[in-house]
Amino acid sequence: MKQRPPGRALLPQGRGASINAINPHRFKNTSTLPSGRAAAHPYPTSGRALLPQGHGASINAINPHRFKNTSTLPSGRAAARPYPTSGRALLPQGRGASINAINPHRFKNTSALPGGRAAAHPYLTSGRALLPQGRGASINAITPHRFKKTSTLPSGRAAARPYPTSGRVSVMTIILFCMIALFGTLSFTQSNAGPIKAAALEVDVTPSYLPVRMAGSMRPNQATDIHDPLKARLFIIDNKATTFVIGTIDNCVIPREVFDAIKSNASAATGIPTSHMLLSATHTHSAPPLTGLFLNDPETDYIPELITKTAQGIIKAYHQLEPARVGWTSIDNDRHVFNRRWHLKEAASYENPFGSKADTVRMNPGYGNPDIERPAGPSDPEINILAAVRPDGSPICIYANYSLHYVGGVRGLSADYFGAFANELSSRLKEKYPNNPFVGILSNGASGDINNLNYGLKKAPPRKELYEQIRFVANDVAHSVLGAFQKMDLREDTTISIREREIQLGVRRAADHEWERIHRILEEAQKKDMSKWSQAEIYARESLLLRDFPDKVAIKLQAVRVGDFGIVSLPTETFVEIGLQLKTESPLKQQMVVELANGYNGYLPTPQQHDWGGYETWRARSSYLETESSPKIVRNLQEMLNELHP
Repeated sequence: MKQRPPGRALLPQGRGASINAINPHRFKNTSTLPSGRAAAHPYPTSGRALLPQGHGASINAINPHRFKNTSTLPSGRAAARPYPTSGRALLPQGRGASINAINPHRFKNTSALPGGRAAAHPYLTSGRALLPQGRGASINAITPHRFKKTSTLPSGRAAARPYPTSGRVSVMTIILFCMIALFGTLSFTQSNAGPIKAAALEVDVTPSYLPVRMAGSMRPNQATDIHDPLKARLFIIDNKATTFVIGTIDNCVIPREVFDAIKSNASAATGIPTSHMLLSATHTHSAPPLTGLFLNDPETDYIPELITKTAQGIIKAYHQLEPARVGWTSIDNDRHVFNRRWHLKEAASYENPFGSKADTVRMNPGYGNPDIERPAGPSDPEINILAAVRPDGSPICIYANYSLHYVGGVRGLSADYFGAFANELSSRLKEKYPNNPFVGILSNGASGDINNLNYGLKKAPPRKELYEQIRFVANDVAHSVLGAFQKMDLREDTTISIREREIQLGVRRAADHEWERIHRILEEAQKKDMSKWSQAEIYARESLLLRDFPDKVAIKLQAVRVGDFGIVSLPTETFVEIGLQLKTESPLKQQMVVELANGYNGYLPTPQQHDWGGYETWRARSSYLETESSPKIVRNLQEMLNELHP
C-alpha cells in the first residue's frame, strides 16, 4: 500500500479543505463552479478556499495540472484520460469512429452528437471528411451535404457509404432532429431474440494509497486502513444483436463525468455503445468521495485509477463472453427495510437549517421518540434478480437489487453490505462449483428514504460489534436470493432492448429574501473552525454554492428490457414510493429500479415529500432538483418502457 503522494492535501487543517492544496498553482481563495470556471469566494478563510469543488465539476477543473490529454464527454465537459494519448488515436478505426472524437483539438468545426462524440459540423466541415458517430442514425442527418447513404454496423454506429450526396435531407432525418430537440440525448436499440452469451468480472478498485478522504459525512473524515476491499462488479449479456453491460462500483455517489470516462474508454476498446452500459454506485458510506458534498472535498488523486481499473474490467469481461442461459425472478425480504422518515405529532416541531419550523417530517428520529407518530412513507421488500448460468448449470453472475440505503457500522474503507452480500453468495456457490468463477452483485434500489433501523421500536436493540450488522443483513439477503435463484426459469435466447434519454430539470436556489440571513451566518462562521460549523452554517454555504449552478441540469435516464424483465435507472437517491410506482405501472412482468446510476443529482423526493420537509428535501448539492422533478422523471421512464414493450 502506497502512502499518499507528498505535497497533496488530504484533509483540511483548521478551516477546511484548501483548493490551494489541491491545485496550488492556480487557485487562491477560489471555488470550482459547475462549468469548471474558478470564481473568487466572497468569504476568504485565511488563505484557504471556502468553496471546494462544485457539483459536476470537470476532472480537469479539479486538478488541471495532473491531466493534459482530454476528450469531450457527453455532457460537453472535459475529462482527463487515465493515460496519455501522445497524439495517437485512442478509439480504434474501422467502426465508424470519428478521429475528432479521439483528438478534438485537431478539428475546430465540430458539434456533439447524442452519443457524446464529436462529429463534423453539418455547415462548417472546413473540407475534412469525417465519419461521425450516429448509433444507427443516418449520416445525412449529421452532415447532409457530404453523405447520402449509410449503413449500420453491428455495434449500432453508422458508417458512411461511398456514394455521392445530393444534398437532400430525408424525412427520417427531420424526425430524428425533432426527437433530439424534444427529448435531448436519445438512444434506442431494439433487438430480436438470439443465443445468449454472458460474462462477469470483479475488479479491485481500492485506492492504491492511504490515508484517503472518506465520504458519508457532512464534515471531513478520513480512512487510515482498509476493512474490506472496494470492488467494481461487472456483468455483460450479449445476444449477438445487442451487448448490455450492467454493474456496480463500491462508492457513495459518482458524478457523471467519472461514469462517462469509464464508458468512453471501454466503448473505444470493445465497440459497445456507451448507451448500452448501466453503471451505478452502491452507496457505501465508507469509500473516497468523488464529488464535493457539504464540507467534504473529492479525493481527486483516486479518480484516474478508478476510471482506468473499471474500464479495463469491462474490456476484460467482454473478451470472456461464453455461452449461457439467462433468467430473472424476485423474492421478498421485509426484515431489513424501514422508512426512516417519520411524521411528527401536531404539537411537535423542530427548526431546520434555514430557520424555519415548518417541517412536519423528521429523518432518523431515534428510538422511543415521543414526538413521532407514523412513518412518512412505505418500504419495498422486493429483491429483483437477473442471472446467467453456463450450460453445465454453474452460475456466471447473479445481479440482485434491494431497496436499502446502506447498513454502516464499520471503520475504515469498506464495501458495506453490498460487498458482504457478494462474498456470501460466492462462498455458498463455491461449495457446489469449486472450479467455476462467479460474481455476485447487489445494486441499490429506490431507497432514498429507507434504512435498516426500525424507529417504531420503543427501545434500541442491543448494540452490535463493528461489521456485525453488515454481515447479518448481507447473509440474510443472500439466503433469500439463493432460494429464489434455485427456482428460476432459464432461457437460451432472449431479446435485449435499450432506451436512453437525457432530460433537463430545474435547480432550486435560495430566494431573494434569504440572502441577508445567509451572508450574516457565513460572516459569523468565518470566526470559528470549520469542523465546528453548525447545520445552519453548512447549509448557508451550500446555498452559496448552488447560486452558481446553471438554471437547469441534464440528467440521464435508461430503460432496458431483457425478455419480459425490465430495468430502469436514475442518477438520484430515489424515494421508495417512486420506485414502487415505476414497478406497479411497468408494462413488463418484472421491473427493477436502479438508483445512483450513470451520474449523481442528489435526492429525489416526491412533491408531497418536499412539502413535508426533512433532511432529504433540504436545499444543498445533495438535494437541488426542482420539486416537480419526480413526476417528470417517472413520465419519461414510463414512456421509455412503453416503447420497449409495444
